[in-house]
Amino acid sequence: MHPPLFSRALVLAAAAGLFIAPAVSRADVPGSQSDVLYVSSFGFNEIEQFMPNGASSIFADTGAYPYGVEFDSAGNLYVGATGGIEKFAPNGTGSTFAALSFDPTGIAFDAAGNLYTDDFYNSIIYKITPNGTVSVFDTQGLRYPGGLAFDSSGNLYAANWGNAIEKIAPNGSAALFARTSGGPTGLAFYGGNLYSTSGSDAIQEFTPSGAGSTFAVGSLLNNPQGLAFDAAGNLFVANYSGGNVVEYTPNGIGSVYASGIFAPEFVAIQEVPEPSAWVLLSLGAILLLPLRRLVAGTRGKPWFYTFASFHHFYLPRLGGVTRRA
Repeated sequence: MHPPLFSRALVLAAAAGLFIAPAVSRADVPGSQSDVLYVSSFGFNEIEQFMPNGASSIFADTGAYPYGVEFDSAGNLYVGATGGIEKFAPNGTGSTFAALSFDPTGIAFDAAGNLYTDDFYNSIIYKITPNGTVSVFDTQGLRYPGGLAFDSSGNLYAANWGNAIEKIAPNGSAALFARTSGGPTGLAFYGGNLYSTSGSDAIQEFTPSGAGSTFAVGSLLNNPQGLAFDAAGNLFVANYSGGNVVEYTPNGIGSVYASGIFAPEFVAIQEVPEPSAWVLLSLGAILLLPLRRLVAGTRGKPWFYTFASFHHFYLPRLGGVTRRA
């Protein structure tokens, strides 16, 4: 007695390594590192890249002191550097996106693809459209703004060195969002809450209402600047005076993720896309097509004959397996 045709097909699929399990999101694997980290090195005038497997390399030489870094929806990296905004394609090719009369610090994109940056010394936030048109967006209540971040409703938050965070609505109206324990620099959202680095060597967490609490503090932090979250909720912090990047798990456990960086300023995360279920199913269907004749040719034979036929005739064509004479 032998299994039905469908069961034998599953045996063949498993033998080929084609059995498709339910997709697992990175968010379901606490502490997983599946995204690529980019760090602006103020001291080396470069952007350093850290891969999920731990390998590091120089992604781009900015030729000027780099500050804020952020990705657009197309995967291009924008860098605030001395005298303007530089744009780097995914392959590292750079170009000037906007020449400015100031040194931009923070960078953030709204849902429409407009870039926002700030003039730290003159306390102005500028809006730059995708075609490079520059205009003043806000000057209210700002005092040496640094990092910028948008919430899901399109409100812009600006880290004010004067121990405060400003909230600016899409129409430009501004109001104080929260007071901080020290001069904030980096801002990032996760789970609806806003996280901020503090001049008091701490990371603060703020609820949507502005209520604040301490997320992390201790010897790992040494003049923290920019910060960013990966898809699993791990927080990465550029430790300017420490010369490293510190990683915090969602429950606040910290460790040094990367070291040997000369004056890291800001960090950005590039999410690595996961193959969708449709892609996996399509790939499986394509690879299983050559098995149809084999399955049909073994109809009525014992199931182990089907498996042996597959192993003898099909596996050598997959590469890396030598067929015996």
